[in-house]
Amino acid sequence: MSPEYDDDEVPDYGLDDEDTAEAILDDIGVTNYENVEKILNQPEMTEQKNKAYLNKIIKDAEFKRNQLKALKGNVTKQLQSGKISQNESQITIKE
Repeated sequence: MSPEYDDDEVPDYGLDDEDTAEAILDDIGVTNYENVEKILNQPEMTEQKNKAYLNKIIKDAEFKRNQLKALKGNVTKQLQSGKISQNESQITIKE
């Protein structure tokens, strides 16, 4: 027997902002918020270890951001020189 639904009720299949953010962070190789929180809440994590871990996470995120900026700049240079098309540049930047 199937469950009954109201005619006005529409299932929500969309991702919320939190899921989207975590998916993006995982996709680019940066530790997501949920994993950071789990590690920080471990009993063996002292204040000093927390600071060191957070500094490492921030440093890794900044490094990844710089890599993405360089990639975008490289794609722009290739587009302006005519090596790739507008479509290819948009696809590469979106990825």
